[in-house]
Parts: sequence; structure tokens; C-alpha cells
Amino acid sequence: MCGRVAFIAGKKLGNAVWRNAAKRRMRALARDLGGPWPEYDVVFLAKKKVTSAQYSEMITYCQKALRRDGRLVDQP
Repeated sequence: MCGRVAFIAGKKLGNAVWRNAAKRRMRALARDLGGPWPEYDVVFLAKKKVTSAQYSEMITYCQKALRRDGRLVDQP
């Protein structure tokens, strides 16, 4: 079974420009973290700060969440 990744940015948080920017950023995060992960379906849900937060902060936060769930193995 191959893994899937979904990116969600709701209309309540911003206009189309903001939603597209948020999804592009989340796609880059998933790619940098090694996604899609085999046998897992992962959903990235955009929050208001996704476009304004530092990219390094977001990588760290996502790494912690994926490690906690067992989806990310420490890489050199």
C-alpha cells in the first residue's frame, strides 16, 4: 500500500492567494520530510501562521509530530 498526503487550507482562513501559498509551503514541508510515507495517509491542515512562520520552525514542528506518531525515522 502506498502512502498518501493531503493538504487542506480552508476558505475561512484567507483568500485564494493565501490558500495557494499555504498549500505550496505544506507541499514543500512534506517533500523535505521524505513524504509520502509508505502505508500511511497524512493530512496537513493549514493554520493561520503557516505562511508567516519561519520555515525552520515549521520543519521542526512537523518533525516532532511525525516522530511522535512513528512516521519519521531519524535521518543523518
